[in-house]
Amino acid sequence: MAAQEQALSTRSIEAGVYHTRQDPQCRLCKDTPETVQHIVAGCKMLAGTAYTEKHNQVAGIVYRNICAEYGLEVPKSKWETPPKVVENGRAKVLGLEVPDRQAVAG
Repeated sequence: MAAQEQALSTRSIEAGVYHTRQDPQCRLCKDTPETVQHIVAGCKMLAGTAYTEKHNQVAGIVYRNICAEYGLEVPKSKWETPPKVVENGRAKVLGLEVPDRQAVAG
C-alpha cells in the first residue's frame, strides 16, 4: 500500500517532500528521478536482470499452482527446471522457457 501512495523514502521523495536531499536522480541510472514507479518498472539498470528474475519467479509460482490444482507433478523446489510438457486426463501444461542466466546477465 505504501508503494502505491508514493510514501516510500525514495530519493525523489527525500528531495521534493522532506527536503533532506538535493539530488532526486536514481542512484543506479542517474537519468531519472528515483520514484517507486521508476524502480519497479522503469530503471534501465534493472531492466536486464532484476525484472526478468522477478517475472520468472512469479511465473514459477503460477506454474506450480496450476500443476497442484490439476493433480500434475509439482516441481520439488523453485530451482528445479520444469519439464517441457506435463499432462494428465484433466490438463496439459507447457513448461516455462527460462532464459539462460548467463545470456540475461551478459
